[in-house]
Amino acid sequence: MGTIYLYDLTCLIYQQVSETPSGTIRVDLRYAHYLITKHKNSTVFVKQHGKQLIIIQHDEAEALIFHLLNNWELGLNDIQDLKTNSESNLDFRMKYHGLWDPDLDTFFSMPFHDRFHFLLNQELTEIFGVEFSWVRKIPHVLKIWYALVASLSKYPAIFLLRIGQFIGVLLKTKNLFIAYRFIMSGRKNNDYLIDDIQKHSNRNYLYIYTAYNRGFPFNALEAISATAPLEYCVFIHDLIIIYYSEYFLPVNNHEQINWMKHLLTLKPKIIANSDETKKYLNRFAEDNDREYSEILTAYIGVEPCFLNQAKNLPSKSEKNYFVVIATIEPRKNHLLLLNIWRDMAQNRLLDPMPELYLVGKRGWENENVIDMVERCKPINGLVHEASNLSDKELTNLVTGARALLYPTFAEGWGMPVVEALTLGVPVICSDIPELKESGQNIPDYLHPVDGLGWMNTIIDYCDPDSALRSAQLARMNLFNPPTWEEHFNLVSEKLFDEQ
Repeated sequence: MGTIYLYDLTCLIYQQVSETPSGTIRVDLRYAHYLITKHKNSTVFVKQHGKQLIIIQHDEAEALIFHLLNNWELGLNDIQDLKTNSESNLDFRMKYHGLWDPDLDTFFSMPFHDRFHFLLNQELTEIFGVEFSWVRKIPHVLKIWYALVASLSKYPAIFLLRIGQFIGVLLKTKNLFIAYRFIMSGRKNNDYLIDDIQKHSNRNYLYIYTAYNRGFPFNALEAISATAPLEYCVFIHDLIIIYYSEYFLPVNNHEQINWMKHLLTLKPKIIANSDETKKYLNRFAEDNDREYSEILTAYIGVEPCFLNQAKNLPSKSEKNYFVVIATIEPRKNHLLLLNIWRDMAQNRLLDPMPELYLVGKRGWENENVIDMVERCKPINGLVHEASNLSDKELTNLVTGARALLYPTFAEGWGMPVVEALTLGVPVICSDIPELKESGQNIPDYLHPVDGLGWMNTIIDYCDPDSALRSAQLARMNLFNPPTWEEHFNLVSEKLFDEQ
């Protein structure tokens, strides 16, 4: 009898309210899709519930997976005209409401100060769902009150969550009964995984976790391993929180170190997204006297919409803008580019001045960046924020750019670099090993603090006859974008039985 795969859907269930997925969530969704299509009969989908794992039935799991593929426009086939993302997402959660609940445990693991500022500055629709869009219209003083009360403890947070959901669903449906049912309904039955395993303790089990750094059910898995043979497989995206701790809260660093130490005591099979991530894993294991079963490097696949886009970007582009794709946070180094744009505008170094599009959500500790975007007069009208773009909107924006700019200080892989090169768009990025690996040495690489070098390269790229840009376009003929098919062919050789 073959191995039974236990795939954890917890992160996908929590993150389904997001209008667009992060890179981590894309990996999670692709693994879920692979298992539901290739190993359905040997896969049990689970969700974390306190210190237990509960079984998600195949019809619910399949509905969630294909809903997200369509709602996030990541479908394997052409996407037909759908309802708007917001309607589609809320309609789905109204139908499968028992699947979803907010990740309050993670939220309350943060210090009060960070909880408060997170709720005050973050789009609530990205945390709790589109039904909170009405909050955008309330006075700022009420938002402050909401953020303060909801940050105090779980019970006020749950109360305000239900009130917000009730108002949002009522505004959408104009039906009191539907709004009330939405906030009161939950899962009627919890099928605990441990009960099922106790009935089939002679089987071998492999727990697969790809969300990474979003909670790990150690207690539930220890109970299972005491009952039946259990192995572990974890996808590791990076160890940035450990080795570049200055870009994160101290509590995140301590939690990540403890998490990784505990994880490696289980001697798991590990899938790393790059050889650089693998190198850091080896270093951590050696420094902390830990072991693992094996590490496999498997590059993250490029989404179909990028692969299907024709590479027809002319060597001489008439467009005059650049694009940055990254969450607005200190590690991504937006401040370097904003200072360059201010200097170019103040000193009138170019006429006309190029524009800059910042594609990504606002993260944390980004006050300096936001102040420049909103208050720096020389770049007013030149720098634009764009968040929650669909992949189709993103590809249209990127393909018209003179280049993608990516001055990050640290990465695990660097998917925006891969996506831009796949579209035939030049890349100017940081000279760090991870981007050398993902970019296959094709971009123009600069040190992330070499402001003058970045400025001179950007000015050069604005010339329609730029030699630097033309040389990179020629190098792109050697670029080989990784695919999900290649990824799972490699992973299946190591992990998945042919059944």
